[in-house]
Amino acid sequence: MPERHVLENKKIACLDLHSSLYLNSKNNPFGGGDIGDLYRLVDKAAQAGFSLLQFTPIQDTGLNPSPYMGISIFSFNPIYLWVNDLPSNDRLETLKRERVNAAKSEPKDFINYKGLYNFKVEALRTVCKPSDAINPLKYPREVLAYALFKALKNKLKGKWTSWPELFHKFEPKVILKANPGLLDEVKFILFTQDVLKKQWLDFRRYAHQKKVHLSFDKPIYPVPDSAEVWANQELFYLNHDGSPKYISGCNNPRDPFGPQEWGQSVYKFKEEPDKTIDYFILSARHISQYAQVIRLDHTLALIWKYYLIDSKTKKGKHVPALKHRLFSRLQKELPEVIFIAEDVGYISKREIDIPLGRHHIPGIRSPQWDRRIKYRFIDDYPEFCVALCSNHDLPSIHVWWERLKSSRRKAFLRQIYKSEEEVKIHNNETDAWDVVELVFSSDAWIASISLRDIIADNRRYNKPGELNATNWRLRSPQLIEEIDFSKIARTIKETGRGR
Repeated sequence: MPERHVLENKKIACLDLHSSLYLNSKNNPFGGGDIGDLYRLVDKAAQAGFSLLQFTPIQDTGLNPSPYMGISIFSFNPIYLWVNDLPSNDRLETLKRERVNAAKSEPKDFINYKGLYNFKVEALRTVCKPSDAINPLKYPREVLAYALFKALKNKLKGKWTSWPELFHKFEPKVILKANPGLLDEVKFILFTQDVLKKQWLDFRRYAHQKKVHLSFDKPIYPVPDSAEVWANQELFYLNHDGSPKYISGCNNPRDPFGPQEWGQSVYKFKEEPDKTIDYFILSARHISQYAQVIRLDHTLALIWKYYLIDSKTKKGKHVPALKHRLFSRLQKELPEVIFIAEDVGYISKREIDIPLGRHHIPGIRSPQWDRRIKYRFIDDYPEFCVALCSNHDLPSIHVWWERLKSSRRKAFLRQIYKSEEEVKIHNNETDAWDVVELVFSSDAWIASISLRDIIADNRRYNKPGELNATNWRLRSPQLIEEIDFSKIARTIKETGRGR
Protein backbone atom coordinates (compact mmCIF):
# COMPACT_ATOMS: atom_id res chain seq x y z
CA MET A 1 0.00 0.00 0.00
CA PRO A 2 1.45 3.45 -0.94
CA GLU A 3 2.81 5.38 2.03
CA ARG A 4 0.61 8.37 1.27
CA HIS A 5 -2.52 6.24 1.51
CA VAL A 6 -1.37 4.71 4.82
CA LEU A 7 -0.96 8.14 6.39
CA GLU A 8 -3.95 9.95 4.91
CA ASN A 9 -6.59 7.46 5.89
CA LYS A 10 -6.40 7.69 9.66
CA LYS A 11 -5.87 10.12 12.51
CA ILE A 12 -2.24 9.93 13.51
CA ALA A 13 0.15 10.99 16.23
CA CYS A 14 3.39 12.83 15.47
CA LEU A 15 6.49 13.09 17.64
CA ASP A 16 8.35 16.35 17.00
CA LEU A 17 12.02 15.71 17.72
CA HIS A 18 13.35 18.95 16.19
CA SER A 19 16.82 17.40 15.66
CA SER A 20 18.81 14.32 16.61
CA LEU A 21 21.26 16.78 18.20
CA TYR A 22 18.77 17.00 21.05
CA LEU A 23 19.08 13.32 21.90
CA ASN A 24 21.12 11.94 24.76
CA SER A 25 22.04 8.27 24.70
CA LYS A 26 24.02 5.74 26.72
CA ASN A 27 25.62 4.52 23.50
CA ASN A 28 26.80 7.93 22.30
CA PRO A 29 29.59 9.43 24.42
CA PHE A 30 30.64 11.94 21.73
CA GLY A 31 28.28 14.77 22.66
CA GLY A 32 25.12 14.10 20.62
CA GLY A 33 23.89 14.16 17.07
CA ASP A 34 24.42 10.66 15.68
CA ILE A 35 21.88 9.19 13.27
CA GLY A 36 22.41 5.95 15.21
CA ASP A 37 20.61 7.46 18.24
CA LEU A 38 17.44 7.71 16.17
CA TYR A 39 17.04 3.95 15.98
CA ARG A 40 16.45 3.71 19.72
CA LEU A 41 14.04 6.64 19.59
CA VAL A 42 12.02 5.09 16.77
CA ASP A 43 11.70 1.84 18.68
CA LYS A 44 10.13 3.66 21.63
CA ALA A 45 8.03 5.98 19.44
CA ALA A 46 6.62 3.04 17.50
CA GLN A 47 5.76 1.19 20.69
CA ALA A 48 3.95 4.29 22.01
CA GLY A 49 1.83 4.48 18.84
CA PHE A 50 3.43 7.34 16.89
CA SER A 51 3.16 7.17 13.10
CA LEU A 52 5.18 10.25 12.24
CA LEU A 53 8.53 11.68 13.35
CA GLN A 54 9.11 15.41 12.64
CA PHE A 55 12.53 16.98 12.01
CA THR A 56 13.94 20.39 11.20
CA PRO A 57 16.15 20.47 8.03
CA ILE A 58 19.28 18.29 7.94
CA GLN A 59 21.25 20.32 5.38
CA ASP A 60 24.89 21.22 6.03
CA THR A 61 25.08 24.56 7.83
CA GLY A 62 28.81 24.60 8.51
CA LEU A 63 29.44 25.94 12.01
CA ASN A 64 26.05 27.68 12.21
CA PRO A 65 23.75 25.59 14.44
CA SER A 66 20.54 26.92 12.85
CA PRO A 67 19.20 24.20 10.50
CA TYR A 68 17.53 26.88 8.37
CA MET A 69 20.81 28.63 7.48
CA GLY A 70 22.28 25.98 5.23
CA ILE A 71 25.04 25.89 2.66
CA SER A 72 22.70 23.88 0.45
CA ILE A 73 19.40 22.08 0.84
CA PHE A 74 20.94 19.43 -1.44
CA SER A 75 23.43 18.44 1.27
CA PHE A 76 23.56 16.38 4.45
CA ASN A 77 25.06 17.87 7.59
CA PRO A 78 28.17 15.94 8.73
CA ILE A 79 27.25 16.66 12.37
CA TYR A 80 24.65 13.86 12.17
CA LEU A 81 27.22 11.24 11.15
CA TRP A 82 26.83 7.91 12.93
CA VAL A 83 30.48 7.57 13.92
CA ASN A 84 30.33 3.97 15.13
CA ASP A 85 28.93 2.93 11.75
CA LEU A 86 32.29 3.79 10.11
CA PRO A 87 34.93 1.09 9.56
CA SER A 88 37.44 1.22 12.40
CA ASN A 89 41.07 2.31 12.03
CA ASP A 90 43.76 3.48 14.43
CA ARG A 91 43.37 7.17 13.63
CA LEU A 92 39.60 7.02 14.02
CA GLU A 93 39.85 5.25 17.37
CA THR A 94 42.28 7.94 18.58
CA LEU A 95 39.88 10.68 17.48
CA LYS A 96 37.00 8.98 19.25
CA ARG A 97 38.92 8.73 22.52
CA GLU A 98 39.91 12.41 22.28
CA ARG A 99 36.32 13.42 21.60
CA VAL A 100 34.97 11.36 24.50
CA ASN A 101 37.46 13.02 26.86
CA ALA A 102 36.54 16.47 25.55
CA ALA A 103 32.80 15.77 25.95
CA LYS A 104 33.30 14.89 29.62
CA SER A 105 34.36 18.46 30.38
CA GLU A 106 31.59 20.11 28.31
CA PRO A 107 28.18 21.22 29.63
CA LYS A 108 25.75 18.31 29.62
CA ASP A 109 22.64 20.34 28.82
CA PHE A 110 23.67 21.66 25.40
CA ILE A 111 26.02 20.56 22.65
CA ASN A 112 29.38 21.99 21.65
CA TYR A 113 28.31 22.43 18.04
CA LYS A 114 31.71 23.49 16.67
CA GLY A 115 33.62 20.78 18.51
CA LEU A 116 31.16 18.07 17.46
CA TYR A 117 31.02 19.24 13.84
CA ASN A 118 34.81 19.31 13.46
CA PHE A 119 35.12 15.88 15.09
CA LYS A 120 32.62 14.35 12.65
CA VAL A 121 34.41 15.84 9.63
CA GLU A 122 37.79 14.57 10.84
CA ALA A 123 36.28 11.15 11.50
CA LEU A 124 35.16 11.03 7.87
CA ARG A 125 38.63 12.02 6.70
CA THR A 126 40.14 8.99 8.44
CA VAL A 127 38.12 6.57 6.29
CA CYS A 128 38.21 8.45 2.99
CA LYS A 129 40.95 7.79 0.46
CA PRO A 130 41.15 9.72 -2.84
CA SER A 131 39.61 7.47 -5.44
CA ASP A 132 39.26 7.57 -9.19
CA ALA A 133 35.88 5.93 -8.62
CA ILE A 134 34.52 9.32 -7.52
CA ASN A 135 33.93 11.42 -10.63
CA PRO A 136 32.58 14.82 -9.53
CA LEU A 137 31.11 15.57 -12.94
CA LYS A 138 28.82 12.55 -12.72
CA TYR A 139 27.05 13.83 -9.60
CA PRO A 140 23.79 15.80 -9.83
CA ARG A 141 24.42 19.47 -10.58
CA GLU A 142 23.27 20.82 -7.23
CA VAL A 143 25.21 18.21 -5.23
CA LEU A 144 28.38 19.07 -7.14
CA ALA A 145 27.67 22.78 -6.62
CA TYR A 146 27.57 22.17 -2.87
CA ALA A 147 30.81 20.15 -2.89
CA LEU A 148 32.70 22.67 -5.03
CA PHE A 149 31.38 25.61 -3.03
CA LYS A 150 32.39 24.00 0.27
CA ALA A 151 35.86 23.13 -1.07
CA LEU A 152 36.32 26.75 -2.20
CA LYS A 153 35.06 27.95 1.19
CA ASN A 154 37.66 25.82 2.94
CA LYS A 155 40.38 27.24 0.71
CA LEU A 156 39.43 30.89 0.20
CA LYS A 157 37.37 31.62 3.34
CA GLY A 158 35.11 34.69 3.34
CA LYS A 159 31.89 35.18 1.37
CA TRP A 160 31.78 33.98 -2.22
CA THR A 161 31.26 37.55 -3.40
CA SER A 162 34.78 38.34 -2.13
CA TRP A 163 36.45 35.49 -4.02
CA PRO A 164 38.57 36.10 -7.16
CA GLU A 165 36.48 36.58 -10.30
CA LEU A 166 37.32 33.09 -11.59
CA PHE A 167 35.21 31.63 -8.78
CA HIS A 168 32.22 33.96 -9.03
CA LYS A 169 30.23 31.54 -11.16
CA PHE A 170 29.54 27.85 -10.91
CA GLU A 171 31.68 26.53 -13.77
CA PRO A 172 33.08 23.25 -12.43
CA LYS A 173 35.18 22.25 -15.43
CA VAL A 174 36.79 25.68 -15.64
CA ILE A 175 37.43 25.93 -11.89
CA LEU A 176 38.83 22.40 -11.50
CA LYS A 177 41.05 22.74 -14.57
CA ALA A 178 42.55 25.98 -13.25
CA ASN A 179 42.82 24.60 -9.70
CA PRO A 180 43.56 20.85 -9.86
CA GLY A 181 44.47 20.92 -6.16
CA LEU A 182 40.76 21.31 -5.36
CA LEU A 183 39.87 17.93 -6.82
CA ASP A 184 40.78 15.80 -3.80
CA GLU A 185 38.81 18.05 -1.44
CA VAL A 186 35.78 17.99 -3.75
CA LYS A 187 36.02 14.19 -3.88
CA PHE A 188 36.22 14.04 -0.08
CA ILE A 189 33.12 16.19 0.32
CA LEU A 190 31.22 14.06 -2.17
CA PHE A 191 32.39 10.97 -0.26
CA THR A 192 30.97 12.43 2.97
CA GLN A 193 27.66 13.01 1.24
CA ASP A 194 27.53 9.43 -0.02
CA VAL A 195 28.16 8.12 3.51
CA LEU A 196 25.57 10.40 5.12
CA LYS A 197 22.97 9.75 2.43
CA LYS A 198 23.31 6.01 2.96
CA GLN A 199 22.95 6.40 6.74
CA TRP A 200 19.80 8.52 6.39
CA LEU A 201 18.27 6.14 3.83
CA ASP A 202 19.07 3.15 6.03
CA PHE A 203 17.34 4.90 8.92
CA ARG A 204 14.32 5.71 6.77
CA ARG A 205 14.01 2.02 5.85
CA TYR A 206 14.27 0.99 9.49
CA ALA A 207 11.66 3.54 10.58
CA HIS A 208 9.36 2.36 7.79
CA GLN A 209 9.68 -1.22 9.02
CA LYS A 210 8.48 0.08 12.37
CA LYS A 211 5.61 1.85 10.57
CA VAL A 212 6.98 5.27 11.51
CA HIS A 213 7.15 7.81 8.69
CA LEU A 214 9.52 10.77 8.50
CA SER A 215 8.67 14.45 8.05
CA PHE A 216 11.25 17.15 7.34
CA ASP A 217 11.01 20.91 6.99
CA LYS A 218 11.91 22.56 3.71
CA PRO A 219 13.22 26.11 4.24
CA ILE A 220 11.62 28.62 1.89
CA TYR A 221 14.86 30.45 0.99
CA PRO A 222 18.64 29.83 1.10
CA VAL A 223 21.10 32.20 2.76
CA PRO A 224 23.04 34.62 0.46
CA ASP A 225 26.41 33.00 1.17
CA SER A 226 25.38 29.54 -0.01
CA ALA A 227 26.01 27.11 -2.84
CA GLU A 228 22.39 27.51 -3.91
CA VAL A 229 22.66 31.24 -4.55
CA TRP A 230 26.21 31.00 -5.94
CA ALA A 231 25.22 28.32 -8.48
CA ASN A 232 21.82 29.82 -9.40
CA GLN A 233 22.34 33.58 -9.32
CA GLU A 234 19.73 34.22 -11.99
CA LEU A 235 16.97 33.00 -9.64
CA PHE A 236 17.57 35.57 -6.88
CA TYR A 237 17.42 39.33 -6.37
CA LEU A 238 21.14 40.18 -6.45
CA ASN A 239 23.33 43.19 -7.15
CA HIS A 240 25.99 43.05 -9.89
CA ASP A 241 28.61 41.87 -7.41
CA GLY A 242 26.40 39.01 -6.20
CA SER A 243 25.43 40.62 -2.90
CA PRO A 244 21.71 40.50 -2.05
CA LYS A 245 19.62 43.33 -3.44
CA TYR A 246 16.65 42.18 -1.38
CA ILE A 247 16.49 39.88 1.62
CA SER A 248 13.67 37.96 3.25
CA GLY A 249 11.54 38.96 6.19
CA CYS A 250 8.02 39.50 7.45
CA ASN A 251 6.34 42.78 8.40
CA ASN A 252 3.01 41.42 9.62
CA PRO A 253 2.32 43.45 12.81
CA ARG A 254 0.05 40.64 14.04
CA ASP A 255 2.79 38.01 13.79
CA PRO A 256 3.44 36.47 17.24
CA PHE A 257 7.10 37.44 16.90
CA GLY A 258 6.53 40.91 15.42
CA PRO A 259 8.15 42.32 12.26
CA GLN A 260 11.20 40.25 11.34
CA GLU A 261 14.25 40.41 9.10
CA TRP A 262 15.46 36.91 8.24
CA GLY A 263 18.23 37.83 5.82
CA GLN A 264 17.93 35.04 3.24
CA SER A 265 18.08 35.60 -0.49
CA VAL A 266 14.66 35.75 -2.13
CA TYR A 267 13.57 33.95 -5.31
CA LYS A 268 12.48 36.01 -8.29
CA PHE A 269 9.04 34.44 -8.11
CA LYS A 270 7.53 37.28 -10.15
CA GLU A 271 10.22 37.66 -12.84
CA GLU A 272 11.19 33.98 -13.20
CA PRO A 273 8.15 31.96 -12.06
CA ASP A 274 8.78 28.83 -14.15
CA LYS A 275 12.48 28.60 -13.32
CA THR A 276 11.94 29.18 -9.61
CA ILE A 277 9.15 26.59 -9.51
CA ASP A 278 11.43 24.10 -11.30
CA TYR A 279 14.13 24.74 -8.72
CA PHE A 280 11.71 24.56 -5.80
CA ILE A 281 10.47 21.18 -7.04
CA LEU A 282 14.05 19.97 -7.52
CA SER A 283 14.84 20.70 -3.88
CA ALA A 284 11.61 19.06 -2.70
CA ARG A 285 12.47 16.01 -4.78
CA HIS A 286 15.84 15.79 -3.03
CA ILE A 287 14.16 15.87 0.40
CA SER A 288 11.65 13.24 -0.71
CA GLN A 289 14.49 10.70 -0.90
CA TYR A 290 14.37 10.42 2.88
CA ALA A 291 11.02 12.04 3.78
CA GLN A 292 7.48 10.86 3.23
CA VAL A 293 6.15 14.22 4.46
CA ILE A 294 7.57 17.68 3.72
CA ARG A 295 6.56 20.72 5.74
CA LEU A 296 6.85 23.86 3.60
CA ASP A 297 8.30 26.65 5.71
CA HIS A 298 6.51 30.03 5.57
CA THR A 299 3.94 28.93 3.02
CA LEU A 300 2.29 32.33 3.24
CA ALA A 301 5.01 33.67 0.96
CA LEU A 302 4.20 31.00 -1.60
CA ILE A 303 0.44 31.43 -1.81
CA TRP A 304 -0.26 34.96 -0.59
CA LYS A 305 2.57 37.44 -1.02
CA TYR A 306 6.23 37.59 -0.14
CA TYR A 307 8.11 40.43 1.47
CA LEU A 308 11.24 42.03 0.00
CA ILE A 309 13.51 44.04 2.27
CA ASP A 310 16.05 46.33 0.60
CA SER A 311 19.40 45.16 1.99
CA LYS A 312 20.70 48.75 2.21
CA THR A 313 17.72 50.90 3.25
CA LYS A 314 15.95 48.10 5.15
CA LYS A 315 12.66 49.27 3.66
CA GLY A 316 10.30 46.55 2.51
CA LYS A 317 7.53 45.88 0.02
CA HIS A 318 5.08 43.08 -0.72
CA VAL A 319 4.97 41.21 -4.03
CA PRO A 320 2.15 38.83 -5.08
CA ALA A 321 3.12 35.16 -4.75
CA LEU A 322 2.68 32.04 -6.93
CA LYS A 323 -0.50 30.63 -5.37
CA HIS A 324 -1.97 27.66 -7.30
CA ARG A 325 0.82 27.54 -9.84
CA LEU A 326 3.42 26.16 -7.45
CA PHE A 327 1.20 23.68 -5.61
CA SER A 328 -0.25 22.25 -8.82
CA ARG A 329 3.26 21.46 -10.07
CA LEU A 330 4.46 20.10 -6.72
CA GLN A 331 1.61 17.64 -6.47
CA LYS A 332 1.78 16.64 -10.11
CA GLU A 333 5.48 15.85 -10.04
CA LEU A 334 5.70 14.46 -6.48
CA PRO A 335 2.35 12.66 -6.08
CA GLU A 336 3.50 10.34 -3.27
CA VAL A 337 4.77 13.19 -1.07
CA ILE A 338 2.47 14.70 1.54
CA PHE A 339 3.00 18.44 1.89
CA ILE A 340 2.14 20.39 5.04
CA ALA A 341 1.79 24.17 4.98
CA GLU A 342 3.39 26.25 7.71
CA ASP A 343 0.59 28.78 7.30
CA VAL A 344 0.84 30.59 10.64
CA GLY A 345 0.80 34.37 10.80
CA TYR A 346 -2.11 35.49 8.62
CA ILE A 347 -5.83 34.78 8.64
CA SER A 348 -7.64 34.82 5.33
CA LYS A 349 -10.03 32.22 3.96
CA ARG A 350 -9.72 33.63 0.46
CA GLU A 351 -5.94 33.93 0.30
CA ILE A 352 -4.85 31.09 2.60
CA ASP A 353 -7.52 28.55 3.52
CA ILE A 354 -9.16 28.27 0.10
CA PRO A 355 -5.90 27.78 -1.88
CA LEU A 356 -4.72 25.16 0.62
CA GLY A 357 -8.09 23.44 0.58
CA ARG A 358 -8.13 23.36 -3.21
CA HIS A 359 -4.87 21.40 -3.20
CA HIS A 360 -5.71 19.33 -0.14
CA ILE A 361 -2.74 20.63 1.82
CA PRO A 362 -3.18 20.85 5.60
CA GLY A 363 -2.26 23.96 7.56
CA ILE A 364 -1.18 24.20 11.19
CA ARG A 365 -3.04 24.96 14.42
CA SER A 366 -1.73 25.34 17.96
CA PRO A 367 -3.39 26.44 21.20
CA GLN A 368 -0.24 28.46 21.91
CA TRP A 369 -1.38 31.08 19.38
CA ASP A 370 -4.38 31.64 21.63
CA ARG A 371 -4.74 35.34 20.83
CA ARG A 372 -6.67 34.36 17.73
CA ILE A 373 -9.92 32.44 17.71
CA LYS A 374 -8.65 30.32 14.83
CA TYR A 375 -6.21 28.65 17.21
CA ARG A 376 -7.96 29.02 20.56
CA PHE A 377 -10.93 26.71 20.08
CA ILE A 378 -9.46 23.25 19.63
CA ASP A 379 -12.89 21.68 19.27
CA ASP A 380 -13.26 23.61 16.01
CA TYR A 381 -9.96 22.59 14.44
CA PRO A 382 -10.63 21.32 10.89
CA GLU A 383 -10.25 17.63 10.15
CA PHE A 384 -7.46 18.21 7.66
CA CYS A 385 -4.89 20.11 9.71
CA VAL A 386 -1.88 19.57 11.94
CA ALA A 387 -2.53 20.40 15.59
CA LEU A 388 0.69 20.85 17.52
CA CYS A 389 1.30 21.31 21.22
CA SER A 390 4.60 23.08 20.60
CA ASN A 391 7.44 23.22 18.10
CA HIS A 392 11.05 24.44 17.87
CA ASP A 393 10.01 28.12 17.83
CA LEU A 394 7.59 27.92 20.78
CA PRO A 395 8.00 27.39 24.51
CA SER A 396 7.06 24.00 25.86
CA ILE A 397 3.34 23.59 26.38
CA HIS A 398 3.99 23.41 30.12
CA VAL A 399 5.62 26.87 30.17
CA TRP A 400 2.90 28.30 27.94
CA TRP A 401 0.14 26.99 30.24
CA GLU A 402 1.78 28.37 33.37
CA ARG A 403 2.10 31.82 31.79
CA LEU A 404 -1.39 31.88 30.29
CA LYS A 405 -3.68 34.64 31.51
CA SER A 406 -6.61 33.48 33.61
CA SER A 407 -9.19 34.77 31.12
CA ARG A 408 -7.60 32.87 28.25
CA ARG A 409 -7.03 29.77 30.35
CA LYS A 410 -10.79 29.58 30.96
CA ALA A 411 -11.36 29.33 27.21
CA PHE A 412 -9.48 26.03 27.26
CA LEU A 413 -10.98 24.84 30.54
CA ARG A 414 -14.45 25.26 29.02
CA GLN A 415 -13.38 22.88 26.24
CA ILE A 416 -12.13 20.33 28.78
CA TYR A 417 -15.04 20.47 31.25
CA LYS A 418 -18.77 20.47 30.62
CA SER A 419 -19.97 23.06 33.11
CA GLU A 420 -18.90 26.39 34.58
CA GLU A 421 -18.93 24.76 38.02
CA GLU A 422 -16.33 22.23 36.89
CA VAL A 423 -14.27 25.02 35.32
CA LYS A 424 -14.16 26.82 38.68
CA ILE A 425 -13.33 23.65 40.58
CA HIS A 426 -10.50 22.64 38.26
CA ASN A 427 -9.12 26.11 37.52
CA ASN A 428 -6.04 25.56 39.65
CA GLU A 429 -5.82 21.79 39.21
CA THR A 430 -5.73 21.45 35.47
CA ASP A 431 -2.26 21.24 33.97
CA ALA A 432 -0.81 21.34 30.46
CA TRP A 433 -1.33 17.63 29.90
CA ASP A 434 -5.07 18.18 29.84
CA VAL A 435 -4.49 20.50 26.88
CA VAL A 436 -2.31 17.83 25.25
CA GLU A 437 -5.19 15.39 25.56
CA LEU A 438 -7.55 18.00 24.15
CA VAL A 439 -5.28 18.49 21.13
CA PHE A 440 -5.00 14.74 20.56
CA SER A 441 -8.75 14.25 20.88
CA SER A 442 -9.45 16.97 18.28
CA ASP A 443 -10.61 16.28 14.74
CA ALA A 444 -7.18 17.24 13.40
CA TRP A 445 -5.62 14.71 11.06
CA ILE A 446 -2.22 14.97 12.77
CA ALA A 447 -1.73 15.73 16.46
CA SER A 448 1.85 16.57 17.32
CA ILE A 449 3.78 16.70 20.58
CA SER A 450 7.46 17.49 21.01
CA LEU A 451 9.87 15.26 22.88
CA ARG A 452 10.51 18.27 25.13
CA ASP A 453 6.83 18.24 26.13
CA ILE A 454 6.94 14.53 26.94
CA ILE A 455 9.90 14.86 29.31
CA ALA A 456 8.83 18.33 30.58
CA ASP A 457 12.03 20.00 29.41
CA ASN A 458 10.88 23.60 29.79
CA ARG A 459 13.88 25.31 28.23
CA ARG A 460 13.29 27.30 25.04
CA TYR A 461 14.80 25.42 22.09
CA ASN A 462 14.92 28.42 19.76
CA LYS A 463 13.93 32.06 20.21
CA PRO A 464 13.23 33.49 16.73
CA GLY A 465 15.02 36.74 15.99
CA GLU A 466 17.25 36.47 19.05
CA LEU A 467 20.93 35.52 19.00
CA ASN A 468 21.97 33.58 22.08
CA ALA A 469 24.30 30.79 23.17
CA THR A 470 21.66 28.04 23.37
CA ASN A 471 19.49 28.42 20.25
CA TRP A 472 19.36 25.04 18.46
CA ARG A 473 21.93 23.56 20.84
CA LEU A 474 19.92 22.14 23.75
CA ARG A 475 20.40 18.49 24.73
CA SER A 476 17.85 16.33 26.46
CA PRO A 477 18.36 16.08 30.22
CA GLN A 478 17.19 12.46 29.93
CA LEU A 479 18.75 9.50 28.18
CA ILE A 480 16.63 8.00 25.41
CA GLU A 481 16.69 4.70 27.24
CA GLU A 482 15.15 6.28 30.35
CA ILE A 483 12.35 8.33 28.76
CA ASP A 484 8.91 7.18 29.87
CA PHE A 485 6.47 7.12 26.94
CA SER A 486 3.67 5.43 28.88
CA LYS A 487 1.63 8.61 29.49
CA ILE A 488 1.60 9.73 25.84
CA ALA A 489 1.02 6.11 24.77
CA ARG A 490 -2.19 6.06 26.82
CA THR A 491 -3.27 9.40 25.32
CA ILE A 492 -2.60 8.14 21.79
CA LYS A 493 -4.60 4.98 22.41
CA GLU A 494 -7.50 6.72 24.15
CA THR A 495 -7.85 9.33 21.38
CA GLY A 496 -7.83 6.75 18.58
CA ARG A 497 -4.49 7.76 17.09
CA GLY A 498 -2.72 4.47 17.70
CA ARG A 499 -1.19 2.56 14.84
